[in-house]
Amino acid sequence: FFFFFFFFFFFFFFLFFLPVSDAIALKQGAAVSLFLDGDPLHAVAATIDRVSYRPSLTPDKQMVFKIAAKFNQPVDHRIGLRGTARLQGDSVTLGFYLFRRPMAFVRQKIGY
Repeated sequence: FFFFFFFFFFFFFFLFFLPVSDAIALKQGAAVSLFLDGDPLHAVAATIDRVSYRPSLTPDKQMVFKIAAKFNQPVDHRIGLRGTARLQGDSVTLGFYLFRRPMAFVRQKIGY
């Protein structure tokens, strides 16, 4: 899965936001590949440290889960960089992968 995130570096950690509409099951220690906008051809490896259990509202009025990940090796990037993160979740069936968004849309419309 590829998701676009805003993230912030805190020493050896970075924080990124996973929109509720793109939420997948994530476990602590799962792999993350970070592709920075300034250097999109080179991925930075990280692992998930914390995942919020409750979504929160961002300043741009979007409901997101906050995910903190730590770098596998020290990096020298500055605070406030933007990019895209690729999250490694559990394997799912092709049917679930194809119909995940339509099922979420129907659940939101009927209120379930």
